[in-house]
Formats: sequence, structure tokens, C-alpha cells
Amino acid sequence: MGNDKEGWYLLKALIILNCKFLLLSTPGNTLYIKMHFVHDLTESLTPGSAVISIGDKGYDESIKRWAVTAEKRAGLVVFPSAPSDVSKTILCATKLGVELAVAGGSHSTSGSSSTDGGISMNLSRMRGVTVDPEAMTVTVQGGALWEDVDKAAAEHGLATVGGTVNLTGVGGLTLGGGYGYLSGAYGTVVDNLLSVQMVLASGEIITVSERQNPELFWAIRGAGAAFGVVTEFVFRAYKQENLVWAGVLAFTPDKLRSILECANHVIEVSKGEATIMVGFATPQPDLPPCIMTVVFYNGPEQSAKALFEPILKLDPLLNTTAMIPYPEVNAFHNANVPDGARRTMKGSTFAAPVDIPFVESMFNDYVSFIQSTPDAQKTLVLWEFISPHKIMSVPQNATSFANRGPYGNVVFVTAWTSQEHDTACREWTRNMARKARNQLLKTRAGGEGVGEYANYEGMNETPAKTLFGDNYERLVELKRRYDPTNVFGRCFNLMPGHGGDVPRN
Repeated sequence: MGNDKEGWYLLKALIILNCKFLLLSTPGNTLYIKMHFVHDLTESLTPGSAVISIGDKGYDESIKRWAVTAEKRAGLVVFPSAPSDVSKTILCATKLGVELAVAGGSHSTSGSSSTDGGISMNLSRMRGVTVDPEAMTVTVQGGALWEDVDKAAAEHGLATVGGTVNLTGVGGLTLGGGYGYLSGAYGTVVDNLLSVQMVLASGEIITVSERQNPELFWAIRGAGAAFGVVTEFVFRAYKQENLVWAGVLAFTPDKLRSILECANHVIEVSKGEATIMVGFATPQPDLPPCIMTVVFYNGPEQSAKALFEPILKLDPLLNTTAMIPYPEVNAFHNANVPDGARRTMKGSTFAAPVDIPFVESMFNDYVSFIQSTPDAQKTLVLWEFISPHKIMSVPQNATSFANRGPYGNVVFVTAWTSQEHDTACREWTRNMARKARNQLLKTRAGGEGVGEYANYEGMNETPAKTLFGDNYERLVELKRRYDPTNVFGRCFNLMPGHGGDVPRN
């Protein structure tokens, strides 16, 4: 099938030469992109930008994604280097009536940053970061990674709330809400967003903040991917001159109960300085599954060791804890999630304190899955214990982000290599997320937030009404105003009658 498909694309390339316009075809999506549009777009972009078509040098590299299963063959790949380039690309897509996909860090499994036959806009040439130490702000271009932000801020003794995997894009994490190791102290990423520059479906480039376009500012803090392309973020920064105590610990499975007891205690007593993540992992094919724990304490080593003493005394198989610069913490997970695998990701939330027997049963399910599907050995399950008090101090309707409750997040990142295991791996992931969701509904107090974190939940599978709860209707109104033709409907759909109230596949 792969050879037939490549042959089909080569045939289309011949048509380009003979008929002077580009014809691309993919199942269920046939597009005609006239060559003069491609030429005009290319000529109009600023220096440093690029337009790549099928058959061009670098095309295959341009459509690569963190998850192989999220890769699609775009008809055109545009690398803008300025907001005006983003605007022109959007207008080109809308004029041609073709699908537009926007890629920042390309670090998702949903496929929302890819397109079959449409235009893929890759922001990776817009990664600039500037820091204002006096104003305590960090200004970040739309294609930057969290690694860029962490390094630039640290040079000035500052930090902002950012992702726990620093190879992910700033844009995707931010616009969906965003959690990090500093969330216990300072809230979600969107709680620290001061303003953005963004490009609307109309091509207009605007500034959005509490003072300028405040309604849209409300919407993008949680549902931003549905309203436009953000080309610049301005974040609030905080003093972070001190080292932090952090590291990775590995344990045999019999220590899981004691670890969870400690995690429940940490999330209960933490004032935002401490975070713990408890993971199920299989480090090597010849090793059994184990419990991987990441600990973080933004303060003195002595205080950190006193708080985490219950797990430090459990004879860990691995213990890398030390006083380190804050940016190093956000690289801990990178080795566990390398590029190149087939992947799917789903998530849920759990009520704190977590139900320990339930988590133990989920670990047993994980072990059974790895034993039955050895190809999925690199699958990771992560329970994130972040103090929710600061996040909950912001009113539920202050931003469109609707998951402000006494919750932690759990994410299932399933990774495998062979296509023959696609169905089994996806079904297992969905079933695990469904179990976690059902457990939440049984145990939470009720009323606080939706109990869904959109960035983990697989946004193009979950109804938007479920993700945004009481904020949904207001989002729909704003969507009609700012994007009436649903140009930005790849992540979740806020257009009732066009998939907004039903899952999208």
C-alpha cells in the first residue's frame, strides 16, 4: 500500500509540470492548489521563511512528528519567520478552501498539527525569547520550546511556569491550560500569561490582553487553539536564583503503596514548593516494570529530605536527587519520550488524596499489558501530584480553562513500534483513561471543575462541552465572532453542528 501511495503522489507531481497546478489527493480529501498561489505565497514571505511541496528536498523531514502515528502528508509545508508570514499563510489556506494545520513543538499524538493534503504551518523558525528582568516578564515567539524559555529566563535568575518536558512547544501547552513543577506556587501556565500577539482567521494581527480584546483573552486561556495562531506570548516571571532539590528515583513494585502514601501527604501539606510524580515504567526490555518517581522541592535540601523522607528510606534502585538548577528538572522526562515511536496519549484526573488500591490495580493492568504486548515496553503512565490550592484560588470562570479542582493529573503515554499493534495499544490506552475517569466520578466531591485536562485528554476525541463545562456556551459565542468558518477546528470543535458537541475522530 505504501508503494502505491508514493506512486500516486509521483503521478500528481507530473501533473504539476504538465498542467501548471498542483493536484494533491488523499482519501476523502482532494485539493487543487494552483501553482501561482504557491509561487505568490513563496515570494511574499519574509527572508528566512520557506515553502516546501511534495518532492522538494526536505519534505519528508518537514512532516515528521514526535509520534510517527501523527504524521500526515501535507500538500504544502510553510515555515513562517514573522507574524506577517503567518497571516499570509492563513489567508492562502482560506482562499483555497484547504485544511490548515499549525505545528509548534509537534509533540502530540492526536494528529491535530498535521494534515492530509492541506497546508501545514510549522512555527519552528519562530523560537526567539527575550527577558525583561526589571518588568519580570518573558516574551516568547510562538514556535519556541520550553527549553528555550527555561534557559533564557535562568540567565537572569528568573523562571516562569512551564512544561515538565522541555522539548514540548510553548504554544500547545499554554493554550490548553498548562501545568508544571511551579504550578503549585504560581498556578497554571495561563494564569501567568499577560498578553499575546495572535493572527485571526481573517489574517488580522492583534494584541490580546486584559486591556485589549479582553473577551478573546479569556477564551485563549484554555481554548486558544480554536481561535487563531499565537505568534508571541508574554509571561509573568519569578525570581529563581536558588537551586532546587529534585531527581528521579526508581523502586520495585512492592514499594508502590508507601510511595503513594507519601505522595498523598505531600499534596496535602505542600504550600506550592513541592511536587511528586509517580510513574509506571519499564526501563529495559529485559527488566520488569518498576515505579519511577520524580520529586521536586523549591527550597533547602534539608527541608526537602525531611518531607520526602518516607520514600527516601525505601531503598530505591536509583536515586539521582541533588540540588540542581531549575531548568534541569524539566529535562528529566525527555529520555522516556524520544522521537520516533508510534504513540497514543490519553489522560484523566484523580481526586486527591488518590485512592491507593485503585492505583495498585492500574499498575497490575499496566504489567499485564506490557507482558502481553512487549512491543509497548516504552509505555509510560504518570500520576502527577501538584498542589491544587493556587490553581483553585482563581475563579472557575476567570479563564476558559475549566479544570480548577482538588485534582492531580494522570496521563497514559503508550508507545510501540509495529503497526500490527496499533489497535491493541489504542484500545488499552482508551480503556485505562476510561477507568481513571470513572474512578474520578466516584470519588470526587463534585462541583469543582470538569475533571478533564484538555492537553492530556486527546482534544480531537473528547466533546468540547465536556472539556469546558460551564464555559462552553461563552466559547461558542466567541468562536462565531472570531472564526465563523472554523478555520481553527483541528484540536476541538466549538461549532455546534460541526462536531462541537460530539467526539471527533
